[in-house]
This record gives sequence, C-alpha cells and structure tokens, in this order.
Amino acid sequence: MLNVASLPARAIASATQRSALSRFFADMFAGIQEGREIAVRYHALTRLSQTELANRGLTRQDIPHVALTALPPELQPRRD
Repeated sequence: MLNVASLPARAIASATQRSALSRFFADMFAGIQEGREIAVRYHALTRLSQTELANRGLTRQDIPHVALTALPPELQPRRD
C-alpha cells in the first residue's frame, strides 16, 4: 500500500489532479450516456400511437417527463 506521507508534495498534488481529471471525464461520459438513453426513450415514445400511449397510461404531453425520468419496465415500449 502507498504511504502518502512519504511522497513529495508535488507528487501528491499531481496524483490529486489526475484523480480529479479522471473523475471529470468519468462524469462527463456518464452524462453523455444518460443523455443518449433519454433520447432513445423519447424517440421510442414519440413513435407510439395515441392508443399505445393510452394503454400505458400516458398522453403525448407526458412524453418529455417520462423520457427524463424513465418508465418502469412494464410500461416501456417494446423494441421489436
């Protein structure tokens, strides 16, 4: 295990900067992935007919909210 107390201050600062940079990129890519998932849900829901939406208890006005918050599995559009 690394003993931080034995490292020079600049090595600790460098490691901390890399860690912060790694977290930044991990968070950025997670945000991109979440955005893509929201877009997929939104487009899948917009392709449904009024009847199909009603069967799921939804209206066209509900689509943006549902796309952002995600549907429970039983209400998700089927991907045939």
